[in-house]
Amino acid sequence: MEASNIIFQGRGLWWLWLSLAALAAIGVIMLYRYERRLVAARIGNSLLALRLSAIALLFFALLQPVLAVVRERAAERRILIAVDVSQSMQTPDPQASDAEKLRWARALGTIGNDGSRDRLDQWLQALENDQEPKWVESSNGEAAVQLAQTRRDSLHQLLDEIGALQRREIVQRILTSTTTPLLAELQRIGDVQIQLFADQSVAADADTLSLLDLNEQELGLNVGVTNLRAGIESGTSSSEETSLAGIVLFSDGRDTSTHDSIATARALGRENIPIFPVLIGSPRKPVDITVTDLDFPTSVFLGDTPRLTATLATTGFAGRAIEVVLQPATGAALRKTINVEADTTTVAFDWPADSAGRSSFRIAVAAQPEELRDDNNSAEFALTVVDDTIRVLLIEEEARWEFRFIDNAFLRDSRVDVAQVIFEQPFLDVLDASFFPRQLDWPNDPAGWDKSALADTDVVIVGDVSQTHLTPADWESLERYVDAGRGTLVLLAGKNFSTDGELPPALQRLLPVSDLRIEQFTKRSAKSSPNERGFHLSLTPEGEREPMLQFAADPQANREIWRDFPGHVWGMTGTAKPGASVLATMDSPADAPQGTSADRAILARQTYGLGQVLWLGIDSTWRWRHRAGDRYHHRFWGQLARWGARQQSLGGTDSVKFGFERSDITQGKTAVLRARFNRVFLERYPQLTATAELVAAGESRILQTLPLTPAPSRPLAYEGQAIDLPPGEYTARLKLDGADLDAAKFVATLFVSQPPAQELTDLSANADLLSQIATVSGGRLIGPDALSELPQLLNAAEVAHGDRDEVALWQHPVLLLLFCALVTTEWVVRKLNGLP
Repeated sequence: MEASNIIFQGRGLWWLWLSLAALAAIGVIMLYRYERRLVAARIGNSLLALRLSAIALLFFALLQPVLAVVRERAAERRILIAVDVSQSMQTPDPQASDAEKLRWARALGTIGNDGSRDRLDQWLQALENDQEPKWVESSNGEAAVQLAQTRRDSLHQLLDEIGALQRREIVQRILTSTTTPLLAELQRIGDVQIQLFADQSVAADADTLSLLDLNEQELGLNVGVTNLRAGIESGTSSSEETSLAGIVLFSDGRDTSTHDSIATARALGRENIPIFPVLIGSPRKPVDITVTDLDFPTSVFLGDTPRLTATLATTGFAGRAIEVVLQPATGAALRKTINVEADTTTVAFDWPADSAGRSSFRIAVAAQPEELRDDNNSAEFALTVVDDTIRVLLIEEEARWEFRFIDNAFLRDSRVDVAQVIFEQPFLDVLDASFFPRQLDWPNDPAGWDKSALADTDVVIVGDVSQTHLTPADWESLERYVDAGRGTLVLLAGKNFSTDGELPPALQRLLPVSDLRIEQFTKRSAKSSPNERGFHLSLTPEGEREPMLQFAADPQANREIWRDFPGHVWGMTGTAKPGASVLATMDSPADAPQGTSADRAILARQTYGLGQVLWLGIDSTWRWRHRAGDRYHHRFWGQLARWGARQQSLGGTDSVKFGFERSDITQGKTAVLRARFNRVFLERYPQLTATAELVAAGESRILQTLPLTPAPSRPLAYEGQAIDLPPGEYTARLKLDGADLDAAKFVATLFVSQPPAQELTDLSANADLLSQIATVSGGRLIGPDALSELPQLLNAAEVAHGDRDEVALWQHPVLLLLFCALVTTEWVVRKLNGLP
């Protein structure tokens, strides 16, 4: 088919060209009236016609006409079949309703024919209404009763067999094994392309589909993840010869990836590529127990009793008691019996860390007879037990409330050795010395640090101390302490701190925030109940990920704990410096003074040299004990002390420290490897390059060589990442070029554990997600028993290609020749008749 039309590219100025043509035409007419007195009427009319024709032709050319010719031709139709082969598709659906199973049976052709279609429709309607089907037309007589019983037993036996089929086996039969295989039907109307997908997509053919037991390892798929986006965007590239008429998506709709399949479907819809999802599986949740989440510290101190928490999905077990077992690799198992009250249950074990080193665990629930599958009843993890003591130095001007409760929390922590310095305290000269030391025993010369209290201190906490007691020289000593990576500095706000004039230069450099502002609430909000007064701390996304600030395994539960803490009526906020991380901001009350803002940093940290600094802009964490006792206050300060001492576990020297950001991760997480250099070392070796060699434990073959590059937000730190490591134990060795240093001593260990099976967490089909994909793409959600409509739906879209040719008429030689012919003819006629 061919179609043509003329496009005027200069039509935007048509009014100008028309005005000029009209003026020229008026001039020609006036000339014609003059020449009529000199020549015959026939000659005058001929000249007028020639001149007006030239003006019209020039006007036509100024409009820049282009002749467009479109020749349409039929294109080969292409259809994409995307089949989900993830782990959840290996699941049968015995929990499905009888109506669902009957639909699947009809789709597979295992029941029914043309003569029984009406009867099956009646049975299906009755089952969907939770009614007993009418098995026979008349129930009178023994033969009718016997026939009804036979039909009932036969149907239920068939439905049980259908319920035992794996979801992807149903897909395979629909496509290749029914009396009218869908694959053959679609091949009649277009070129069919088959893709199998789980975490990613691979091409397949009909022979692959005929296998009931697909070999995912040979296909290179991770069946533990469902990525619907990989399925629907695979094979969508179209060429000039083939266009994609539509995508047929066979899946249960359980997307366990982080990709946005809805956005991809919407983009395909804009390209007129509809998606027709086929729901495989039942939306009903089966009776099943799944370990869905684990909450445990990656490292603990010897003698601690860490809480190891597991979250279980316990669908169908409400009102029952189940036993959960925590089995360490060595030692006796811990057992707990829990009463299930909802579909999600949490169980916690307090495990005594009485042996240093790596400890691995398996948490499991014994398989129950009615469970759908039992390969999701357990999970494994590991943690490291460190035989060490955290040494904390607590410095305050006076023994204020905040000091007393922090000091008490550390004194009751068996893994913390706390030392105190109180500059102002009652002293009656009855004893030889005050109860707490009243001065710092710090050497002025850094060379003497090895013999001072700072030599063995992991965390220094400076409270509300004025410059009278902490001089600029003292702050410079603390700066050197942090910069050398000897420990962590924690800075607490206070009244003396806020009214002490200009801050010492070293303190200004150490603070993670600048432009400090006092936030004080003395109005109505300060006089209400403790939970409503003042302001609260609101965790940032980075703060929510920080183990130091986690009081519950569930993120939402942790947010609620922070939200329900008593408020504070005084604090100091600031603006985070470049490279600093804001962990919490001030959540202002309704009557906050003008100028306050909820995004002001009140809890922030920054890396400083080889150490780190934490800023806490409140002086009343003791308020968190309201109606909770020591539960959260002691846990916060205990976790803070362990966080502060964590960097001391990195191996190395005073010049270089080397190790993994987290020594225990789950499969699929990125392992971050970090080398920290002090400033003097980097200045001495400015051309230094660093790499790390990663090997599996007990092997010598190098698995990966990781380049370590300067981290943008961490001064003096070089970082690298190890991605997609399978479960196991690994060792990283630091390699330095351009530096005179023996790097053999820099070794770090990493443990990668198997994560809980998210693919098997919820085994019900997600019809809502598939329906959204169909809607935004212009397709339709189809049940397996309605697939006979699919060829007609795919045929409804016209698929054609067009070839377009364009000819610029205003530049064509014929137009120029015609214009020249008109002008020349007019000139000849004029001259032959004696006109000027």
